[in-house]
This record gives sequence, C-alpha cells and structure tokens, in this order.
Amino acid sequence: GLNIAIDAETKKLEANSQAAERHAKVTELMGNNQITLAKLTGDVGLALDVERQAQLANAEAKEKSVAATQAELELLTASKEAIDLLQQQKGKLTDADIAQRAELDKLIVTRAQEVDKLKQQAEASRLAALQSQLEAEKHKDNSDRIIELKTAYEQAQAALELVIEAERL
Repeated sequence: GLNIAIDAETKKLEANSQAAERHAKVTELMGNNQITLAKLTGDVGLALDVERQAQLANAEAKEKSVAATQAELELLTASKEAIDLLQQQKGKLTDADIAQRAELDKLIVTRAQEVDKLKQQAEASRLAALQSQLEAEKHKDNSDRIIELKTAYEQAQAALELVIEAERL
C-alpha cells in the first residue's frame, strides 16, 4: 500500500523533474540559436540584448528544474524517514526495506548533487545575463558617444567650409 503510493508519487515527480530538465536544455539550445542569428546581423547591441534575454530564459528554466528536482528530493527524504520510523516501530527491517533504504540513500545523494549543480548553472546564467546587459549599456554609451563625436565633427567641418568660403570672397 504505502510503498506503492510512494513509488507512484516518486515516479511522477521524477517525470516532472526530467521534463523540466529537457525544457531547460531546449531553452538553452533555442537561446544559442537566437544569439547566433543576432550576431549574424552585425548589430552588436541587438546581439547583446538577445544574449541577455536568452541567458535570463535559461536561468528561469534551470530554476524550474531546481524546483522540480527539489520536490523529488523532498519526497525521497520523506520516504527514507518513513522507513526509519518503521524500523523504530518494528525493531528491525525486512530485506526489501533495507534494499529500498539503500536505494533511497543513493537517490538522495544524486538528487542533492543535481539540485546544487542546477542552482549553480542558474546563477551562472543570471550573472552572464548581467554581464551582457553591462556590455550592451557600454556599447550603447559608446554608440551615443560616437554619434556625439560625429555630430561635433560635422559641425566643425561645416564651420571650416564657411571659413574657407568666406576667405574666397
């Protein structure tokens, strides 16, 4: 009874976790394609903006994957605690309970490592998005400065032409 219900819930959460992980991978691939296409336009500002958006989407997808894997980890931990409680009540465990507990221990360690890794990846994506945003702002500032300098140059050129024209008269 209890084991069957726990197994069914574990399988459901594991499926959710795997789906979230696949979604994160697809999001990353789509983002990489969008970045490549944006870079091909030659518009650095656009490419940096697309890169920032892709990295934010990637971070959000990883965070959803963290949540799904965390939920699975919590159920595995609760299942292990249930077996421990059973052992306290009965005094000893059946071979099947011992095997299930050993399997749960392995899964808990694996899922905890996955959660840590996904959290690090999400944070790295957020930091990369911030870096892209800073680069975009720097690029925009440079672009604005170039426009200012070009305008100043054109004004100086026009003034020089007026001086040359006046000297001809």
